[in-house]
Amino acid sequence: MKRLSTFLVLFTLILPTHIFAQETSCMDTRAFLGVHSDEVSLAKAEILGFENPYGSYITKVIGNTAAEIGGLEPFDYIYGINDLRASRYEDLSDMLGEYRAGDEVVVHFYREGQEQSQLITLGSRSDAQYQSFTSEEDPHLGISDMEIKPNKLGVRVDVSSNSTAEDMGLQDGDVITAINGHNIVDWDDVSTAIDAMSIGQTIEVEFERDGDMRTASAPIQSRAATQQQYRERVKAQRNSGAFLGIYSNTLSREKAKKLGLDNYYGSYVTGVIGNTAAERAGIKPFDYIYGIDEYRTGSRQNLGSILQKYEPGERAKVYYIRKGSDRSTNITFGSRSEAVYKEVDKCDEPFFGVSGDHSRSWNKGVPVQVIAKSTAESLGMEDRDVILTINDYTIIDWDDISTAIDNMSVGENIKVTYLRDNREITGVQAIKSYCATKGVGGIDQFKFRENEIVVTGVELSKRDRSFKAVDFTDVVVNVQDISQEESSKLRSTSGIRISNNTLRVNNLELAPNPHKGLFNLRFDLPSSGSTRVQIFNESGRNIYDYDLGNYSGEFEDEVDISQNGNANYFLTVSQNNRMMAKKIVLQKS
Repeated sequence: MKRLSTFLVLFTLILPTHIFAQETSCMDTRAFLGVHSDEVSLAKAEILGFENPYGSYITKVIGNTAAEIGGLEPFDYIYGINDLRASRYEDLSDMLGEYRAGDEVVVHFYREGQEQSQLITLGSRSDAQYQSFTSEEDPHLGISDMEIKPNKLGVRVDVSSNSTAEDMGLQDGDVITAINGHNIVDWDDVSTAIDAMSIGQTIEVEFERDGDMRTASAPIQSRAATQQQYRERVKAQRNSGAFLGIYSNTLSREKAKKLGLDNYYGSYVTGVIGNTAAERAGIKPFDYIYGIDEYRTGSRQNLGSILQKYEPGERAKVYYIRKGSDRSTNITFGSRSEAVYKEVDKCDEPFFGVSGDHSRSWNKGVPVQVIAKSTAESLGMEDRDVILTINDYTIIDWDDISTAIDNMSVGENIKVTYLRDNREITGVQAIKSYCATKGVGGIDQFKFRENEIVVTGVELSKRDRSFKAVDFTDVVVNVQDISQEESSKLRSTSGIRISNNTLRVNNLELAPNPHKGLFNLRFDLPSSGSTRVQIFNESGRNIYDYDLGNYSGEFEDEVDISQNGNANYFLTVSQNNRMMAKKIVLQKS
């Protein structure tokens, strides 16, 4: 037994050296073809006419390898080497494992529907030359997938603004069937075709529109060039585009259903900016805008997308719902520069005086607790009353309470209907200011514009009661993942559902700019599609909302969250059906 143990020890000590020596020598002699490839589905193989569905579809050929020297190309479909054939149990790697560098083999493949064979001398991995360049230098067509038909040739696409695709005349809904003569079955084929190109090279696209087959071509731009054109267009739109002049929220399906709204893609007005088209046309908070002229909000376009179709000075008809009734009004769009932002002294703001009763939930209205010496107490309300309406507007959540109070003036009568012991009670009382309620004389008298959101007249929690602006001295921004509990709370307060936190967002940065009192938000989106950026405070109030339309690439903007104080915020970037959600914590270093 002792002799056996000694043998095992010696074998263990000797074996690694022997194995590593053998592996090192094999690394240079193992056969290397030099391609990136994908498998294909049975459906795709049938569409492309491949009798053997177990082969390898080339997506890229690596430089200075056997594949490049032997003339293989992207979209070639390899199904055999010499007498070996791809099968359910043996793929291209398995077949190459039978050979060594320097062996001559016959590679069998399909190219453009034709069977071909090519004599190739296999190389080694050390021969390969890999190109290195940044994503901005990539060729960029400027399309995103609208719909993929797995049983039919072609992909239906959306077209990005200022892109190569737009330059060549492609439109949303076109079905691309071929690029540079290669059949396009799915999005992998689109990527393969574009990755094989160089900037400035002419790209030829065959596509179907309204049943007609068409062809278009143009020199392909880089991603950086597309991004620069987009940034210039966005900057021009900000300064000269049609401006409606409202603050608004989107609605969850649940809230839209409670309000009796069939179209839940519209915009629920939370405020109207002075001297704008909305004010002149009589738009009010709680109006629900769902259309302009023949355009209607839907899953593929919101109000912001529709407004991009207009210029300042143009006339249009706006369709909206007010207190359950369909309405419309004629409007003449203005520009952002005409807007007049009202300055408000915090001490003189209307303050109703209720806080959240989190001890129970309610399927109708909002249960509250009443603050001492407040308007709510003077009106006769008590703890655990459930607010149903304010000024005859239906109250479903805290956003509605905030909207109702934010748009009042001190001394104006507030009419509240609430539920107590299954009995509806209505009261009317002149609303007090914050300082009149609190008896505060030494409060910070900072000013803020009405579009710098603060929850006024509502106390949700102790953390929401901070009215001081952010102190930028030694402020630290900490970006964290959102917990399940926070995700559920955000959904209940704002209607935002974080269903799949899978959107890839690179180089995310939120940095304070103390000279402007703002934060610089930056990130990079490698994918393309209908994109929206939103920021919510802890109470679920939407304090930043930017619809980018069809977007890809680098994003940068100045964000004003200073009036909400050093606290927690939630950032969401949504694109098509995917989302990235992060928690932002502002704190002292």
